[in-house]
Amino acid sequence: PLSAPDNNFTIGWMGSESNLRYLEIIKEPVLKFLGKYKHARLMIVSSEPGDIFQYDENRIIFQPWSAETEQELINQFSIGLMPLEENDFTRGKCSYKMLQYMSCGKPVIVSPVGMNAEILSAADVGKAANNAEEWFRAMEELMEDRPQYEHLSKQARQLVVEKYSLEKWTPVLTNLMKACVL
Repeated sequence: PLSAPDNNFTIGWMGSESNLRYLEIIKEPVLKFLGKYKHARLMIVSSEPGDIFQYDENRIIFQPWSAETEQELINQFSIGLMPLEENDFTRGKCSYKMLQYMSCGKPVIVSPVGMNAEILSAADVGKAANNAEEWFRAMEELMEDRPQYEHLSKQARQLVVEKYSLEKWTPVLTNLMKACVL
């Protein structure tokens, strides 16, 4: 995590161009949320902007992805979004995007598909959303309930450090490699 975000409440999504299509799932609740909360904004970070949202560089922002700016951009988010369809492919995804958000101490709103559901059940790190109303309500709750937001932020970072960090897995992998060599 870097410094606290500015006064804007930024709902953010980061992903590859091939995953932009999942944003269609949340288009309606995001636009409803932005219409209701004038100090909220959406930031999309990807290699291409896609055509789901009309960017205005004020409330709906596109930022080109790069390895050098990835952490800085996630830290501008207030919450991280990971919408997915329910199918065999998405059930096999590893929740990398969700873990990236959480590593920066950002609560998440995700489709509870595959590994996303497993991570949500491991700790109180965010909200599951299955339909437009749940997506809207989750964004609204996280923006309006500061104590809940702070709790989820802390839990998100803590879970990543304890279960998914390099510090956790480097010794395990090192020992496995040593065992293979011996």
